[in-house]
Amino acid sequence: MDHKSKYLLKNDEWKLDIIPEIMDGKNISDYIDPEILVILEQLEMEEEDFIEELKADGIDPDNDSESDLDEENIEYLDEIRQKKHELRVDHQIKGSSKPQLTRKTKGIDSKEMDRNIRRIGVEEEELENIKSEVRA
Repeated sequence: MDHKSKYLLKNDEWKLDIIPEIMDGKNISDYIDPEILVILEQLEMEEEDFIEELKADGIDPDNDSESDLDEENIEYLDEIRQKKHELRVDHQIKGSSKPQLTRKTKGIDSKEMDRNIRRIGVEEEELENIKSEVRA
């Protein structure tokens, strides 16, 4: 059944329009570049030319040997990365999946409750009555 024929639009020609894809309130078709493949080809050619220039200058683009670090600092860097990796793995293994309770939500024990009730002036007899009602 063609529901589009019953649409109430200002212009009847709009009824047959293809509905655009919308993302984050923006029409995606506004961002489509019909010449994207041509631009990609140009970028790839520029990259190849750049790599050839580097090779002509005697620089190997696949080797990142040009570093400001000396041999000792590279070893320290490797140790630091290894330690960070170990700490991350340990945290994942030892990490508790149980929720952590704050002191407020943990509550208080019965002895502390008794002290607080006595401090506000409740008599010993009334305290015993309250305890027996709670237990029942």
